[in-house]
Amino acid sequence: MKIEIAKASLEDAEAVVRAMTIRHRRELDAVAPCDDEAVQVATALRYSGQICAKLHGEPVAVGGTFPARPNVVALGLITTDAFPAAALAFTKFFRHKLFTALRDEGVHRIECLTLADLHVAHRWMEMLGLSEEATLRKYGRNGETFKQFSWVAP
Repeated sequence: MKIEIAKASLEDAEAVVRAMTIRHRRELDAVAPCDDEAVQVATALRYSGQICAKLHGEPVAVGGTFPARPNVVALGLITTDAFPAAALAFTKFFRHKLFTALRDEGVHRIECLTLADLHVAHRWMEMLGLSEEATLRKYGRNGETFKQFSWVAP
């Protein structure tokens, strides 16, 4: 099984958005400014699209961080149904390379919002070392409840 972790391109983000899981579609619909697919691709690339996981050359996830405030970044991830085969390699990359680089740059907080019922995402956050810290009721554009996870420097 060939897994590649690399910089994401616009084409990678487009492929993942078109093939994203139903769970991630619900989550993106709740926070994207509209239902237009081009806008959703742009949203995905801006908030989740720095890094791509490819399985046999096909994009199965785009993820990354973006500045939320000085020394604070927000984490985003969008996956396809094929992501579980690449999940371990992607998780290791995030924990050991991305997060280490962020801490070395002075980041003292990594945060992520996810739908309250997206339990597989909650488990992934915990695997990355983030902890649940809040429930945000009526946070999504249609009143969806979200959970906030974070890692905070000691």
